[in-house]
This record gives sequence, C-alpha cells and structure tokens, in this order.
Amino acid sequence: MGQPLAAELTETADAIRFSAETDRIYQDTGAAVAIIAPGLNRAISVSKAGSKSTVVWNPWIAKSQRMPDFGDVEYLRMVCVESGNVREHAVTLVPGGKSRLTVEVGSSPFAG
Repeated sequence: MGQPLAAELTETADAIRFSAETDRIYQDTGAAVAIIAPGLNRAISVSKAGSKSTVVWNPWIAKSQRMPDFGDVEYLRMVCVESGNVREHAVTLVPGGKSRLTVEVGSSPFAG
C-alpha cells in the first residue's frame, strides 16, 4: 500500500504553524512563500515559475524519530516547501517533450 496523499487545503490564516505532522498541498499557488525564522533573524523566500502547486511538509516527532537520516529533534528547525504540479495540475510529457519548473530561494534580514 502506498503513502497517503497529502491533504489539499485552503489557508485562511496569515501563517502556518506546526503542532503535528504536516503534509499539505496548496493548489493554484503562484505567489512566493515566506518562511519566517525569528530565531535566525531572517526571512527565507521561495519563488517559483512553471508550478501551480506548493507542498508544505514537516515530519513532527514520531516520523522524524523513524527516519534514519533525520535527527530526533530536527523537526523543530525545519520545514520543507516544495514547488510542483500535483494532482489536477500534473504534467504529462510525451516522449521528447519538455516542461520547465524553476525555484528561487532567497534570504533577507527579519526583525520581527
């Protein structure tokens, strides 16, 4: 049996806060995502082109402890923001076909 698919959500809050394992798909997302890291005094931006979906993931406690390449408490200092074309935005290429997806990651000071 395969992995369960991430939940598709529409956020109404200004920010996503993590308090449990999180695996979410956001559809029709073209705007940049900002990751605010107040402990590091920085904001990390993830901009993209050629992508209509964003996946946000954090393994939280139990899953991070089962992952051999992941420290038991690293979930407290990480978030995965992936750009892609998921589910109804999936891209199917014919032989010799091409698709381009670009991601730009930046960092700037954050004085929250």
